Amino acid sequence: MEHIVCAARGGPGSRPAIELSISLAQENDARLTFLYIVDCDFLGHAILASSSIIHQQLREMGEFIMLKLQAEAASLGVEADFAIEEGTVREGIRHFVNESGADTVVVGRPAREKTADVFDSDSLVQFSALLEAEIGVRVILVGPDDIHLSATGPD
Repeated sequence: MEHIVCAARGGPGSRPAIELSISLAQENDARLTFLYIVDCDFLGHAILASSSIIHQQLREMGEFIMLKLQAEAASLGVEADFAIEEGTVREGIRHFVNESGADTVVVGRPAREKTADVFDSDSLVQFSALLEAEIGVRVILVGPDDIHLSATGPD
């Protein structure tokens, strides 16, 4: 059975990737896993006595978002699970995809310019090509205006 992983934050920018992932799972009777990365790297740059509390709250927020996505998929007839990884977004996605044996990864293409924790389009394409070459997984990048783009070009 095909295994699709959808890396999502749950915000409006993730919507096209979430919808495509659910649709692909329906069409292919595939296993679907939503992936959330708890990236607390920014806490190293802050002077906070309670960084462990913030970390826990981010993890709980991620679990809440993943449970909502799981319920959304179920309402459309797709059984989905979720995983929460910790670390940088790049390493979290790479580790989970490698360990899970996923066949396809769906990632949202950012609508805004790069910030400290978001890929810009060029670095996302490079990262996706690396996943495809290194792990052998198919990567589909989905943005607000470009559905069905893989790292190597249109489907």
